[in-house]
Amino acid sequence: MNISYPPDPESISQGEWARFIFIAGRLCIDFTQTGGETGKRAYFERFHQPSDLADWLSESPLRLQGVQVKPEEFRIALALREAIWRVAQAIRQRETPLADDVETINRAAAAPDLPPQLVSDGFKQVWHSPVSATAALSVIARDTIDLFSGELRSRIRECENQNCRLMFVDASRPGKRRWCLMKRCGNMAKTSQYRKSKKHS
Repeated sequence: MNISYPPDPESISQGEWARFIFIAGRLCIDFTQTGGETGKRAYFERFHQPSDLADWLSESPLRLQGVQVKPEEFRIALALREAIWRVAQAIRQRETPLADDVETINRAAAAPDLPPQLVSDGFKQVWHSPVSATAALSVIARDTIDLFSGELRSRIRECENQNCRLMFVDASRPGKRRWCLMKRCGNMAKTSQYRKSKKHS
């Protein structure tokens, strides 16, 4: 299952990141950018309780409204998030991922995912209700497997801004994307370069 989309410019407003950002182009990578266990990822943690995961699912490209997240599902979500992040880092660094992380992803993917449905006019897809968090996590895990096992695995990158380092998938034809968002880090780099050139002119 491939859940891809263009970067959302609304992820940043007046220089500040939104609560949830969707800039990576793939659902599984943006899922890892909701926080983490260590370092900057822990500082920017967005998942403090099950309702936070429900909010993320609502705002994500899945547009899942009113998901009731059970405590055990929340625990699984946090474990899945860390496993995806670590395996992505291993792929970027051309290292072998931890077997436990691969198993965590596979276990989540093995659960039934979200059944798609056509609305009555036949031109729009929705998800079959009721929606469970377990099914949503299965979609995220399956998107992960699709990305990590496909050609775009070599396009998993980090923003070149040393103070940012958010991940994204460069699906552009030339494969030269450098920034999480041109609107943020790309413009910051341009401004910095301009100031340096003015200083030495």
